[in-house]
Amino acid sequence: MHANNEIGNLLDIKKVSALCKEYNALFHSDTVQTMGHYPHDLTDLKIDFITAAGHKFHGPKGVGFIYINSNNKIKPLIYGGAQERNMRGGTENVYGIVGIAKALEIAYRDMHMHQTYIQSLKDYMN
Repeated sequence: MHANNEIGNLLDIKKVSALCKEYNALFHSDTVQTMGHYPHDLTDLKIDFITAAGHKFHGPKGVGFIYINSNNKIKPLIYGGAQERNMRGGTENVYGIVGIAKALEIAYRDMHMHQTYIQSLKDYMN
């Protein structure tokens, strides 16, 4: 869990990923609370899996995603669905995919403005 939704502490993903690499462990981070609010540079992070939910950054409810580093080869639980790299059967939710992509694009575009606003609230409360 990158950020705890109750007390707000942040996990240092870079340090954890380094530890995981050192001990040859796979690393998955639940970024539901931070995706769209903090930058996640997957070219810099040495991480195996990241999950996120669109509604946390004003995307459609019920739509999320998983990032799987291309170095990881996992087997599907349900076979089928060439459109999903043979990882799952079923019809893609095109509207949901477009909606979450646009919401994430907007969240990254406006991230600095939102962070500045939140910091001003914190400063005001102190």
